Amino acid sequence: MKGELLHYLRDTGFSLRISHRLRELWIKARKHVAQGLTDQQIADRLNVPLQRWLECRHACGHRPVPLQEELMRSGD
Repeated sequence: MKGELLHYLRDTGFSLRISHRLRELWIKARKHVAQGLTDQQIADRLNVPLQRWLECRHACGHRPVPLQEELMRSGD
């Protein structure tokens, strides 16, 4: 039962469909982001290439914007 709940939360915790590997990387990196480390430092601490970290940060690090809000912004 616990496993099913964890899978459900993992699969629905993000507004956009993002791979499990990227989400897990983001979860590991959040404390480093909060510390204000550079992207290279974070990649080094996570033992991933800088490009992989940048992809993760781009996919997971932004707050989703409601479509209506985005349409209003682009109409200005």
